[in-house]
Amino acid sequence: MFKRFLFLSLALALLVGLGASALPVAGATEFEQMAQAADQYLASGKPVVMTADKLYEVLNDGDTANDPFVLDIRKPEDFAKGHIKGAVNIPFANVFKSENLKQLPTDKQIVTVCYTGHTASMTSMTLNAMGYDAVALKYSIMGWSKDDALLGTSKRFPAEQKDYVVSTEAATLGPAGALPSVSTGKATVAEMIAAQADAYLASGKPVVILPDKVFEVLNDGDAANDPLVLDIRKAEDYAKGHIPGAVNVPFAQVFKPENLAKYPTDKQIVVYCYTGHTCSMTAFYLNVLGYNAISEKWGIMGWSKDDALLGTNKRFPAEQKDYPVVTTEAPAPQTVPTTGMVLPDWTMWIIAGIALLVSGLGLRRIARQS
Repeated sequence: MFKRFLFLSLALALLVGLGASALPVAGATEFEQMAQAADQYLASGKPVVMTADKLYEVLNDGDTANDPFVLDIRKPEDFAKGHIKGAVNIPFANVFKSENLKQLPTDKQIVTVCYTGHTASMTSMTLNAMGYDAVALKYSIMGWSKDDALLGTSKRFPAEQKDYVVSTEAATLGPAGALPSVSTGKATVAEMIAAQADAYLASGKPVVILPDKVFEVLNDGDAANDPLVLDIRKAEDYAKGHIPGAVNVPFAQVFKPENLAKYPTDKQIVVYCYTGHTCSMTAFYLNVLGYNAISEKWGIMGWSKDDALLGTNKRFPAEQKDYPVVTTEAPAPQTVPTTGMVLPDWTMWIIAGIALLVSGLGLRRIARQS
């Protein structure tokens, strides 16, 4: 009898736990809930990018059971020119629409692919905050293939590289201030994130800024239009050299409450990292939280030719592959159960109620047999 009671108790705890993962945190604002989701993802230590050679290896190891879901977010016309075999195309602007989110698997890893790695990183970061298991393909189709026709209007890295001056003089964030106000009216954290992400994409705001544009605005003699430049590299790499005036908040610390409180809400935030991947993740999600942020394309790699500033990263051409692409019709999107984190709030309460009912009936039976 005790074993039955233990089993029922464990089942109840599991069902209620699953339900709780979809529910908002009592008393927390929407901003706080979404920020916490991002901070928990960064604290997990999960890899944020996958290299082309690693993806090629796992797709060609003869074991389809470990194949990830490859999500190509380029425009349909560029996807049609060539894509990774088996990839599914959902354009970047449409990824966070509910009907498309429901097509993404919850039981396998999602590898996001774009042109250069920037919007793929934005997508994977946000999907992880929503409860999916996602990773961005580093340098994306540019790192996978040498065919420039697959890049759309994007340019291959060396064409955009600059060699601007860097500084070793540290700067710091200002005092804590007001946080952005977010109100989507959605029931779950994942739904809040999706609504904010979709609204940001629908706004038409640019998602990246070129190094020369950052240099121009910082050196136009008008300090009033200067953005906050946020360097999210490791502290030791920031110390070797950074964009003059940039403040350092390492990537893993970006969404800590004490740092979020110090980001300005009345000016643009330009974020940069090593190669453009983690700063893309950061900038996009800052917009989800209600800030006005933008990612510097290519990070410090696009700003300076000094390899010492890249930490353990390599400059792009060293990592470029030339793996095959296909132009065949893409497979139909998978129809799978929606991730638990985006189920309606009332669904979770129904699950919890059923669990309680089952548990109660079990306890009643045990009492009668005792």
